[in-house]
Amino acid sequence: MAEANTALDQAKTELTRLQGDYHALEAKNDSNEQQLSAAKSALKRAQDEKAAAVTEKLQAAEAMEALKQQYAPLGEAEAAYDRYAALPQSIKTAMAGFVRGDSLLAFIVSGARDSKLDAYWEFCRTEVQKSGGLQYAEPIAGLFAFFFARLNSVTENPLYELNTPGLGARFNGESMIVSNSSASKDGAVERVILPGYTGRTSHKIVKKAVVALKG
Repeated sequence: MAEANTALDQAKTELTRLQGDYHALEAKNDSNEQQLSAAKSALKRAQDEKAAAVTEKLQAAEAMEALKQQYAPLGEAEAAYDRYAALPQSIKTAMAGFVRGDSLLAFIVSGARDSKLDAYWEFCRTEVQKSGGLQYAEPIAGLFAFFFARLNSVTENPLYELNTPGLGARFNGESMIVSNSSASKDGAVERVILPGYTGRTSHKIVKKAVVALKG
């Protein structure tokens, strides 16, 4: 009987130990599951933060591109205004009927007028064809090209497009005028002094390009 009691006590002890081990394992498992859940949550947060950062970066890039597009015309206008400001006062005074230099805004608005386009081109041609006119031909031609593009940008259906012969092209009297400073009166185009322009749909020459030819 004593031996039976001893065996029973040992069995109870073993059962208690096993139950303790079970509960310990169960607690450990719960802890592992909690750690796994926490790790999954941390991973999800990291993934969400990464996705948010990527989205923010894309939005910033789009915003920057939009700003560039928005302010690019202003930058071009400022550069054109600087070219105008660098011209001699005598040329700016003569140009006053077409371009105003009171302010950047006045400058931008003044030159973009269809009604004065032909007369403005004739003024530019006269200036670049003068003796020594090549000295300021580049800024004068650049200003004309700027205002021409500006006019087209604010016109729903632009009437004209620039006529700019390619360098090396054979002289064509139907679309070109030889510059007074040209080394030759015939041959290949060496420099376009002043672009002309043509009808956008008719392709009819309205103003011939002023060119210098190779000697």
